Amino acid sequence: MNKGSIRNIIIGAVFVIALGIVLLRGESFVELVETMSRGALIPLILAFVVQMGKYVAQGFAYSASFRTVEERLSPKLCFPLVFSAFFMNTVAPSLNTSGNLVFVDVARRRGIGGGKATAAVILMQTSIETGFMVIMIIGFIIIHINGSLTPFIFIVGLWVVVLVGIMGGSLVLARRSPQRLAGILRPLEQLANRFSKRFRKKSMKPWAIEAGEALCEAAGEIAKNPTWAVRVFLLSVLASLFELGCFIMVGIAFGVTDPAALLGGYVVAILFTMIAITPMGLGVVEAAIVVMLTSYGVPLGVATAISLVFRGIVFWGPFAVGIVVFQLSHRAAKAPQKLLTAGEAPAGEASAGEASLGEAPAGESAAEVVDKVEVDDKVELANEAEKFTDEDISDKEVP
Repeated sequence: MNKGSIRNIIIGAVFVIALGIVLLRGESFVELVETMSRGALIPLILAFVVQMGKYVAQGFAYSASFRTVEERLSPKLCFPLVFSAFFMNTVAPSLNTSGNLVFVDVARRRGIGGGKATAAVILMQTSIETGFMVIMIIGFIIIHINGSLTPFIFIVGLWVVVLVGIMGGSLVLARRSPQRLAGILRPLEQLANRFSKRFRKKSMKPWAIEAGEALCEAAGEIAKNPTWAVRVFLLSVLASLFELGCFIMVGIAFGVTDPAALLGGYVVAILFTMIAITPMGLGVVEAAIVVMLTSYGVPLGVATAISLVFRGIVFWGPFAVGIVVFQLSHRAAKAPQKLLTAGEAPAGEASAGEASLGEAPAGESAAEVVDKVEVDDKVELANEAEKFTDEDISDKEVP
């Protein structure tokens, strides 16, 4: 975890605390404490269970995305990686790219090609955004019927639609004409290069053509198994429904049962998670939920309690689990290297046949050392056989 990521998380946490101090003074703060203490236990337990359903669904969705490209990562393996990816997306915000690299890295260590692994995570990310977009549109319809759809929320929602359109459209265009896609990306490459020269004082490596080819390969892999791709999408929708259920359960725990308020609060929470500059919208999402709920007449203390408890379940819980899972997987990745170096003999004591695979002699790879050992063994066996034959013949000679 780099210093910049830690700083962003601290800033977000401070923002949450500052929000509580500004909005909840004196009696309001006491009201918040009392409200949280009165939260119904059973709905809160159900909220936690339902949210876990989201991560299970995502584990199956990631597994299905690899089945789409004719590879296998079991749901049992993908489930803990969901938390590891969440952790990476938090400490290194990059539109979920850093989290997807967790799956790409594990896939490559299991012998899955980089192109297929990239295609699988691109499909998964597109499905996640599309699944939420479906629920968001339904939510917008309900909110509009209640007369609570503000222009600002609508514009933010359009950003999600545009994002999904770009992701899906890029795959379709890459499938048909990767050269045309590269031509569209080239102006963006030039713009990014200008910013890099101005602020980083160095040029960027050209990426437009490579990105077009990668997306073309990904689209081709996905097109081979459309049935599995549909399963990925449906599982992603199910995951979003589980998360919506978590928000509803938290709201019910604190006495809020208005469907429009609960649906609006959830949509706003996910929207600001996607667009906020803080890691996973830390601080910004909490404030947005409070503003949305109070606009429906929910008391400030109740709205704040719902916001903090919901974010505790969907952010701080997975983040803590993600730290543990990431550390364990990081150690597991290093284990084979330690096993290779564990058998090294002291310098000057190892013979050619006892050479360790963990450290090859200078200028030689481990594979070359193995070959040399095998050749030396064969020569030694041949010499022993020849010696045995000579001795056997000499014993049988007639004086």
